[in-house]
Amino acid sequence: DCRAPKFIAAFDFGVVAPHEFFLWRDPQRPARLLAFVALFSAANGLQVIDLSDPARPTRVVEWNLGVVVHSLSVLDDGTRAFIAAWDAGLLIADSSEIAESKSNPTLSAISHLPYANSSTHSAVSIPARRLVILTDENYACPFGWLRVVDIADETKPKIVGEFSAQENSAMNCAVGIFTSHNPLAFKNIILLTWYTGGLYALDVSDAAHPRALANYRAGAEELWSYPIVRDGLIYAVSIEGGLYIFQYAGLFAEEIRAAKIAEGNSNANGGH
Repeated sequence: DCRAPKFIAAFDFGVVAPHEFFLWRDPQRPARLLAFVALFSAANGLQVIDLSDPARPTRVVEWNLGVVVHSLSVLDDGTRAFIAAWDAGLLIADSSEIAESKSNPTLSAISHLPYANSSTHSAVSIPARRLVILTDENYACPFGWLRVVDIADETKPKIVGEFSAQENSAMNCAVGIFTSHNPLAFKNIILLTWYTGGLYALDVSDAAHPRALANYRAGAEELWSYPIVRDGLIYAVSIEGGLYIFQYAGLFAEEIRAAKIAEGNSNANGGH
């Protein structure tokens, strides 16, 4: 009952608090629900918690990567995790043993893509394409922007494209925080919050040349949530102004309309 929520259980992570998470529902066993949790720490900075019985959350595995894990995303089939490793760039990990519910599962690193001056906030795969998008979060000019990574050979990921706002240049520094933040990826279009830069719709049909299709800015307000799509409408949150609801009618709008529900940090509602 959404009008009368009640507390069920809590999970104690200890002295390091969780930062972001990806909620993964097993497509083969829909009752199985796992939270891949980033603790923004190098010490056991990635933990997987089984939420299938919400009254009894249990730890499945914890992994010390030796890098600061900010956030991550997981393929719908659960076999790959794309890890935003903050100042270490992108890590691609094999999460098959977790997806297959093996006893004492492990994650194994497949590849690592560092890049200069990274503050890698998000790493999200583009559906039906061998591409991952990275967003950087940086509060000082020239702030952070979006990168497109080719993972056709997942052992050798490479950056093939970038998109930045006009404020992401030392020549165009502006009052505010013009940094990329949370993305929602469709096959050809990305919805992306950009703090003072608002909400962007980006064309990534040409991975080497991402471009803006539309941009909404709410004055000095900072849009920062993962965009959520439900029944063709886009929901995003401003830190100062609360909830915004958008409708997009441009190129590739059919991809958004086709998604009954989609969110950037979960496949639990069926993905898109």
